[in-house]
Amino acid sequence: MIRLDESLTQIALTAIETTVRLGKWDDLCDQIARMLEIRALVVMAYDLRHHRSPLLHCSEELRRPEAFDILDRVRKGEVPEENAGYTAIGRTNAGYILSEREVYRVGPNHPLPRNPHRERVLKLLDARSRYAMRLNDVGPFLDCAISIEGGDTDVSRLSGYNTFLTGVLSKTMEASRIIATLSVTYNRMLTLFDGLAFAAAFCDRKGNILHANRTFIDMARDRDSIVMETNVLAGTTAGRTQAMHKAIQAALSPAASPKAVAFALDRRSGKVPLIGYAAPVKETEFGGATVVLLVLLDPQSGTQVPATGLAAFGVLSPAELQVSELLVRGLSTVEIAEHRDTSEETTRGQVKASLTKLSCRSRLDMVRLALSTQSPIANAVDPSLHHRGNSREAAPDRG
Repeated sequence: MIRLDESLTQIALTAIETTVRLGKWDDLCDQIARMLEIRALVVMAYDLRHHRSPLLHCSEELRRPEAFDILDRVRKGEVPEENAGYTAIGRTNAGYILSEREVYRVGPNHPLPRNPHRERVLKLLDARSRYAMRLNDVGPFLDCAISIEGGDTDVSRLSGYNTFLTGVLSKTMEASRIIATLSVTYNRMLTLFDGLAFAAAFCDRKGNILHANRTFIDMARDRDSIVMETNVLAGTTAGRTQAMHKAIQAALSPAASPKAVAFALDRRSGKVPLIGYAAPVKETEFGGATVVLLVLLDPQSGTQVPATGLAAFGVLSPAELQVSELLVRGLSTVEIAEHRDTSEETTRGQVKASLTKLSCRSRLDMVRLALSTQSPIANAVDPSLHHRGNSREAAPDRG
């Protein structure tokens, strides 16, 4: 029976910490190797199908530069002489300690088959034998611990500790795998969030910004309508601040109306106002939302509000679609005519025809329709719309 002495207690505590801090795997392997008084310990997840190890942790003797190539080949699956050994480990039950003689079914009076990888490891560590212990019974990966020892007996130093170590290491490996997957997924989500074609930020009921995408941060830096001082959301005027906070509070109310969570923010530069929307995004077990997603759309930014989605209605001619693209960016009739080398009269007729075909009563209605049909991920704007005049600062339509 194992007595839970100080070393075992410390190993258990380190294992708990390792589940949330993957960098602690080195400490965990070192502590186990010292307790067992072995040359080195390897804890790994082995893919029996592709013969490689996506997760591999080891004690300090195998973290030396001389061992880098050895472990790198294991990770990449470049040690075919080891495949039979892992297959044999996979046939055992969790906690069973397997000697190399059992792996190759070789008696005590017969030499083991030649294995270049094994010979390199033992020579590097001045060791005599290796033992393996399976850690898990289910799952797509074979989790196992490899003990590299200096003795030449048939009894591993793992004996007597296999029950304890199987429980500790199997749970830590599984938790590490989940945390690693979540970390990758989270980073991908953040990349996607940054790639949104509009400004977006998560905030609490007081307007504290929890996370904002790049577009939102850039918009705040411009200080044209909003600012973000020490992660607190505010407008450049008291009225703009009030409009945003009023929408946030409305979004947190179960009975909020659509009008209450939408708002417009005028800008100091005189550009077309930003269109804002607040939506509850986090529900608790005990009731209402606690976090709000705040979205700010810039109708005048060509990269944020393309009119290409309007083409899906199939009612606009190519010329009308191009006029609509420039219109939703905030260009005036005169500027659209100049941009396209057409007369103001022709342009005015195309604007009117586009509004009529799309059942829009005003240019603002067309902007809203374009916003609702655009892709949420930022894409390149149609290059055909980029010719002379597109570098000028677009001014809002005055008439």
